[in-house]
Amino acid sequence: MKIVDIGAGWAKASPECLDCKKIAKRTGRPLKTIMEEATAAYRRRASKRHTAHMRGRA
Repeated sequence: MKIVDIGAGWAKASPECLDCKKIAKRTGRPLKTIMEEATAAYRRRASKRHTAHMRGRA
């Protein structure tokens, strides 16, 4: 994933295209599907990290 800090605690993320192309070729699955799944997996992880971080606050 390419992750860019856009300020105020926000980040923008996108999957690495070449890595996704390799996975798509190896698995025979559409590139778009691979990229969507990579983005969804990143968002799930980011959401868990954000929730865990917020738990520590009073």
